[in-house]
Amino acid sequence: NAKRARVDRSAYATVCKTVQHLPAIDGLLDADGGRLRRAIGFDSMRNKGMAYVLLFELLFSKYRSIRGGGKIKRLIAGQEKALRAAAEEYRRRNPGSVAGADVRFPRYVRVN
Repeated sequence: NAKRARVDRSAYATVCKTVQHLPAIDGLLDADGGRLRRAIGFDSMRNKGMAYVLLFELLFSKYRSIRGGGKIKRLIAGQEKALRAAAEEYRRRNPGSVAGADVRFPRYVRVN
């Protein structure tokens, strides 16, 4: 199905970009002794992967907003100002490291 393939490609792209920004996301969650990590309840979340994707969408994606909804979105949206401020501080302290330029992905993947 062509529509399904398009969704899968965009999801794959979002996940790849999230993985590229993983050090930056962890860095800003751990800033100030992990204050933001505790504020959004990151350690008690069951689906940390979804939380990483939503944090990427909010802080580093093209649209700078979370698409979708749910409990994790509400937890993250409650700390949006603090997260954006921490992201700007992280960008200022670590220029060039936000994009994760040293992470390489294969051009293709074989799926059986």
